[in-house]
Amino acid sequence: MRKLHLAAEVFAKLGFHRILAAYSGMFSKKVPVLTYHRVGLPVADYPFDKGLYSATIEEFTTQMNYIKANYSPLTMTQMIAYINGEFTLPKNPILITFDDGFEDNYRLAFPILKARGIPATFFVTTDFIGSNETLWYERLAYFFNRVEVARVKIDALSLDLPIRGKRSRTKAYLKTVERLKLVKNKERLAILVGIYEEYGDPYVYISQDELELSKSMSWEQLKEMLANGMDIGAHSISHPILSMLDESEIEHEIVGCKKLIELQLGCNIDSIAYPVGQHESYSPEVIEQTVNAGYKIGFSFVDGVGCPSKYSIERLHVDIHAPFSLFKSKIAFPRLFCE
Repeated sequence: MRKLHLAAEVFAKLGFHRILAAYSGMFSKKVPVLTYHRVGLPVADYPFDKGLYSATIEEFTTQMNYIKANYSPLTMTQMIAYINGEFTLPKNPILITFDDGFEDNYRLAFPILKARGIPATFFVTTDFIGSNETLWYERLAYFFNRVEVARVKIDALSLDLPIRGKRSRTKAYLKTVERLKLVKNKERLAILVGIYEEYGDPYVYISQDELELSKSMSWEQLKEMLANGMDIGAHSISHPILSMLDESEIEHEIVGCKKLIELQLGCNIDSIAYPVGQHESYSPEVIEQTVNAGYKIGFSFVDGVGCPSKYSIERLHVDIHAPFSLFKSKIAFPRLFCE
């Protein structure tokens, strides 16, 4: 990672990012798509997944100022029209997206975007909109950060995890969540229930202040964003790994999410971002049901600007505290700076 940061620093100092940004349309017709999860900074002793924070407020402001000055942000309607050959791209196009639907998207990111006239698309997980509940992996992170045991054994995942300090708690969470992404959905749910039954579930005793830290947006907030130039997309009902579902479960997550958002917001939902979004997280069956449900475009979470099809568009990850030079260089030359 440090080598990548150093290369980006040199790349930016020599001005290559400006040259490539100015002439990007001559080299590629692919639209870079930025993807964020959360904006802000975790509080001290943060009990959820710190890795979901993509940028501090200061970093996001700097990034959006740079986008405003150097790129032409697209709406999702324009992106779909371009993919279908019905829209001519402006100079230096870019698409900005957010996954999951955390409340700081509205409270912190939206005002910055609105003030600069920058459209963005927010992919939301409908089970958690306006709810005090949080996503399953956030609840698992809370468990590992708050459980008072010396170790956690999960036989179904062949894991024996020591719990000593903050670093070991984070490591235990990351190992567990990565293993859970690779098992069938019913098995994942059963394993989670088993963990909480065996070791106790600290989330049962969570305070209101801590609940606020992992809160999702409300329907009223989404309506306001929609009325002010933002786009809303689907991110499933409950954020499962879609490739680990059976056919009826896939349909429920993909179709149900679309229908509920359309009912609540009174607009067509044409875009979806697959939860987790790595190659193994969605499948040809998932894409087939995405098409059948009436979506016009689909996004993975693979780091890049590849577009194998309009239902598996890659996106550029934005990471908190990464050098600004890497942000600029990654957009300009993703082939070199994507991980």
